[in-house]
Amino acid sequence: MRTKQNLERIILEIYTKMYKETVPVLDFDEAVSSGLTSKPNWFMDYYLGMDRQKEIFDVVVKKHGCSRYEIKKLDSAVWLGCSPSGIKKGSDIK
Repeated sequence: MRTKQNLERIILEIYTKMYKETVPVLDFDEAVSSGLTSKPNWFMDYYLGMDRQKEIFDVVVKKHGCSRYEIKKLDSAVWLGCSPSGIKKGSDIK
């Protein structure tokens, strides 16, 4: 069982990889240090398709050899956290 800090590092790795591929591209570490991530709903300005987000998530948890229990915890944290928008701005989806 990993510590909370270890799981948080994995979450940060997932977000870092996701935001490297968003439109527009974002350096997640720089966004955290600049305070951008403290603004409400900032992540809605960045798009990455849900299929690609899931691929990144799966690759990172596999790389770290996460257990099913850890994957469930990470899954909740990532998708309820600040993952990029999976819907392009201006789309007709409501």
